[in-house]
Amino acid sequence: MNKKILKKAISIFICIILVLLPNINYANAASSKELVDNLDYLKLNKKILNEIDNNTAPEVIIENLSVDEINILQSAYETSTESTYTGFNGEVTNNPEIQIIDNLASEYYEYYVVYGELPKIDSEYTPLADNYLMDNNTFITTNSYAGDYSELMKQLGYTFTLSDIAMHLVQIGNYLNIGSALPFLNLVALIVGMGFIVIGTIAIAYSAVAVGANNLILQWYTNASVNLTLARQNTAAIIAQRENGAKYWRAYLANWGGLGGIRVGDPISLETAASLIRVNTMSTNVFTYDYFYAITAANAAYGYGASGPECHNSVYLLNFQHVHALLSPNINHHGKSHIFFAFPVYF
Repeated sequence: MNKKILKKAISIFICIILVLLPNINYANAASSKELVDNLDYLKLNKKILNEIDNNTAPEVIIENLSVDEINILQSAYETSTESTYTGFNGEVTNNPEIQIIDNLASEYYEYYVVYGELPKIDSEYTPLADNYLMDNNTFITTNSYAGDYSELMKQLGYTFTLSDIAMHLVQIGNYLNIGSALPFLNLVALIVGMGFIVIGTIAIAYSAVAVGANNLILQWYTNASVNLTLARQNTAAIIAQRENGAKYWRAYLANWGGLGGIRVGDPISLETAASLIRVNTMSTNVFTYDYFYAITAANAAYGYGASGPECHNSVYLLNFQHVHALLSPNINHHGKSHIFFAFPVYF
């Protein structure tokens, strides 16, 4: 099979996956799209593959897409009907500080949509919904915490109040045109350089308008220039590689800004992923974009499935959910290699 025919086959295969992949862990997949949307996606996919063949840098490919092309790609990658979807595990997103910031940002965004400007935080402004239940089963008022400084941002060298950060998230989300404020942890992932926040709508929007988004973010996070460039390149590379048929990547344990996370390497085949898993060390890990493909890799390695999803993120907030391949039918007998995946699942 010559290269041209192979590329065409890959393009069609990707589209079939997007249309038919079982709805395992995301609520609004491309299977619900009209046929014309899929035809538009096929044309766009072909364009991206041609650019890859011409050795165009991934971030250049993504950033040069038109607004209509961005929308097509976002629709194909849409992962949830909830605008607050972040791609991070529930243990992380339930962290009180993160929850307060995202709640404030959501309230400020609603205000912005109605009035066309950010709210002035004073005695005359009351959040639209100001009571939230925390883990200790007590209600707190977000307004009473809005002036507190973010402890997470202090770790990264920035001094902002929770309200300041919420305002930033509204402005970034509006610039990216994602229909909501940017989720807080996605901003954190960008300013520490990790990127690939979700292989979905937000990642594509960020990559496609990254220069303007960078300039906006750098108004506040002045030391993040190199990190933002790295995040843009990492994110765009994974998007372009996925368009080229990639499902698995090498993964390395990392500690972005002291908050954990992983570094994604080169794309690999399922067979190579299984071989890495069989090496059975904590330094030979795999990344994929959902739980279904993680289980597939575990089965390819040993044939016994995988341990339940887990995520060690009580301190390392940027860690991804992962599984370990089972070495035998015993559910407690699993390997050391991690199989990370982007979209969290809940059982």
